[in-house]
Amino acid sequence: MEEAKTEQAEVILQKPKKVWIKRVIYIVLACLLTALVFFAGFFTRHWTLDKELQTINDVKNGIQKSYYKDVTDEEFYDAIFDAINNVVLDRYSKYMDKNEWEEYAEHGKGKYVGIGLAFSALTEGTESLKIARVASNSPAETAGVRAGDYVVAICGADEAEQTLTSYTQFKALLKSYDINEEFRLYTCATPTGADRTEYVVAQKKYVENYVFYRSQTGAYRFTGTEDATASAYENALDVLPQDTAYIQLTQFNGNADKAFDRAMSIFKSEGKKNLVLDLRGNGGGYMSIMQNIAKYFCKNSKEKNPVATYAKYENSRTKYVVSGNVYDKYFATDSQVYVLADSDSASASECLLGVLIDYGTV
Repeated sequence: MEEAKTEQAEVILQKPKKVWIKRVIYIVLACLLTALVFFAGFFTRHWTLDKELQTINDVKNGIQKSYYKDVTDEEFYDAIFDAINNVVLDRYSKYMDKNEWEEYAEHGKGKYVGIGLAFSALTEGTESLKIARVASNSPAETAGVRAGDYVVAICGADEAEQTLTSYTQFKALLKSYDINEEFRLYTCATPTGADRTEYVVAQKKYVENYVFYRSQTGAYRFTGTEDATASAYENALDVLPQDTAYIQLTQFNGNADKAFDRAMSIFKSEGKKNLVLDLRGNGGGYMSIMQNIAKYFCKNSKEKNPVATYAKYENSRTKYVVSGNVYDKYFATDSQVYVLADSDSASASECLLGVLIDYGTV
């Protein structure tokens, strides 16, 4: 009887040891299975990539393994995307990373940090420091910098003057100045001119205005704020007939549609009949803003929301309609609308021109 109890005790003591061994085996098998799945996924992903993508990955790995300088993944892929922007895409298209897109979105709202100069290329693929536009409400405008001139030199407070030859160089130098730090900017009427004009400017935060209203007796510009407050300035157009007004629209960004509404209210309150719409140099912007502005120019349409344009993609088409139809509230049956446009009137500007033409407004 005593012997049976001893054997039973031995069995009870041995049972936990077998359970522990089984658990170890399960853990090892689980680790092996996880590793197998990982490597299977890795090799499956590698061999299912396009041949070109495999090549890019192999090139990156080869450079990082054998090149005498360190090249990070970020530097390698930045170079690829630079090539996409500069070689593959046209001048109106661009790949953006997350930070660039966020900055672009802020610019779409009219919000900038800088001096407020936009430059134009003289020919395709070349850099130029010819000022295409001085942003309204910007530090450059406050300093008196003029569109059409060339930026030729820059100089900090305690620096030697540096001659400028490209936008890339100019942009790099601007980054060396802190926000609100003053520096001197020199411009000329020609790239190599001798008669220079000096301006003291600083990079600051500002909200750009994109709409200007002018008539024979007065002129108005607008704040970049949501309510687009109008403010008079000394830039009347004496050459305009008494019954005609002029509106310049520089981009379809920010609060341009609200400022345009204010401009048309002034147009109506002054009793104007004819309008000169200036879209020269307007490279476009948001289609939603174009749709809001187009409501003033659907002359021969009786629809509440006329079609503005269609965007055709490879396998689909998107319809853009005008946000309203108020032509008759602002123009008479014999009113005339004239449009100024050039080769830089692109994108949303072209869509607005299409509305003006299709509905017989011009």
